[in-house]
Amino acid sequence: MAKALDLKGAPLARLIADPTFRKAVDGEIDEELATRLEEGLSIERGEADHALVRLSIVTHILTPELVALAMMAGGNEKAILAARGDLAAKLAHYEERFRSHFWKIKDEGHRARGV
Repeated sequence: MAKALDLKGAPLARLIADPTFRKAVDGEIDEELATRLEEGLSIERGEADHALVRLSIVTHILTPELVALAMMAGGNEKAILAARGDLAAKLAHYEERFRSHFWKIKDEGHRARGV
């Protein structure tokens, strides 16, 4: 993804906040990027589109700060990109920060619906 956007080498926490990244994954599907994902990952076009939508959602929920905390806990970017059994235990130290963030998201959702 970073390579396709010419952002290779940017740390993940910085990448997800980059305006070029945000423009590519938010809003309408970036047709060129979806095609590159389809070809690069050998997946169907619908899967590529779905992956872009999921990426947009997840990178809005997990802020750059939370991604950086997860990277520190796991030791590096690869630790949070690949499922590892010990990551949850390592993140336990930051549980209150994550909990606070997710409660804030939940509250914002309730307010937006008038609940």
